[in-house]
Amino acid sequence: MPPPRPRRSLAAKDQGKFWEMHDLLFENQKDLSDDGIRKLAKQAGLNMARFEKDWKSTKYDTLLVEDINFAKGHGASGTPAFFINGVLVSGAQPVDNFKVVIDKLLAMKGQPVPKAESKPQAPPSAPVAPAKNRTRRVQPPKNQGHIF
Repeated sequence: MPPPRPRRSLAAKDQGKFWEMHDLLFENQKDLSDDGIRKLAKQAGLNMARFEKDWKSTKYDTLLVEDINFAKGHGASGTPAFFINGVLVSGAQPVDNFKVVIDKLLAMKGQPVPKAESKPQAPPSAPVAPAKNRTRRVQPPKNQGHIF
C-alpha cells in the first residue's frame, strides 16, 4: 500500500487545489499529523468531507503503485529525482547540471537518446560531472503529469 502523503496531495488536486495544498504542506512540515493536515486542508479551502473521504480511500493506490514502481525501476530511489525527456537527473543538483542535460538533448535535435545501461550515465557527449550527478535515459511514464 502506498504511503498516505501522496493521497493527500491527489485528494487536494481533485478539488483543483493541489498547489495551494503543496505550498501549505511545504511551509508547515513540522506538523504533518492527521490533525495538522486537516488544518492545512481547511486553510487551502478544501471541501473537508470530500477531502477526508478521498484521502482515506484507496482510489489513488493503483496510480501511486505504478508511479512508485516506475521510479524504482528507472533508478529514482529518492527525492529529488527529475526526468528531462526521459533522462534521469538524481539528487539535488546545481542548475548547471540541468543545463548540461538540456543543452545536449537540444543539440541532438530529436534524435533518440540511447537507452540506459545497467549503470547510470550522462547523455551522449556530456561533460563529466561530479560523481554525485547521475543521469540515465528511461522511457517516459505512461502516467505523465502526476506530481506528488
